[in-house]
Amino acid sequence: MRVAIVAGPHIPVPPPAYGGTERVIAYLVRGLLEEGHEPILLASGDSQVECELIPIVDQAIGFPPRKQDLPEHEKLRADVERQTSEQLRRVLPRVDVVHSPGFDLVDFQDFPNLTTLHAPIDFKHLAFYLERKNLYYVSISRNQQGAVRRRQPRSGRSDEARAPRPSRAGPETLFAQRVGSDAGARRPAITSARPANPR
Repeated sequence: MRVAIVAGPHIPVPPPAYGGTERVIAYLVRGLLEEGHEPILLASGDSQVECELIPIVDQAIGFPPRKQDLPEHEKLRADVERQTSEQLRRVLPRVDVVHSPGFDLVDFQDFPNLTTLHAPIDFKHLAFYLERKNLYYVSISRNQQGAVRRRQPRSGRSDEARAPRPSRAGPETLFAQRVGSDAGARRPAITSARPANPR
């Protein structure tokens, strides 16, 4: 299966220091490769991965050091998001599914997709998620699973043997595992479903 993974522009994959999401993306790339899949990573150009890398920006843009730098940084981030959308549109004919740990896939609802939820979900986010009700989600916590019960493959478990299995094989049920010391996993357990009609 060919998987486009859309990382954020802030930190390279893997991260040189802090960057939990970017570290999980690096593990995910490695795990998909080990399982025989073909990940394509859209990330900052200074990322160092063993799969095809499509740069969304030459170097990771980091975060603004001072509050007064935030407006300029937000403009830069918006430009990078537009570039990311363009790059993702170009790669769609080559992939089976798009995975995003944060990039907004609202404009890609017509393509097999999976978004990992990292932040808490509460009433102030309701309108945002209602506009994206046709996206597929995976949560990293049981709290999030209660908030978004519709259509998402999910697992808050790090133990692959106990993780729920998809009842239908398809590219939208690709991977759903939590990684972290609190979850007891040292590397991700990749659960995948092969597409019914592989190319």
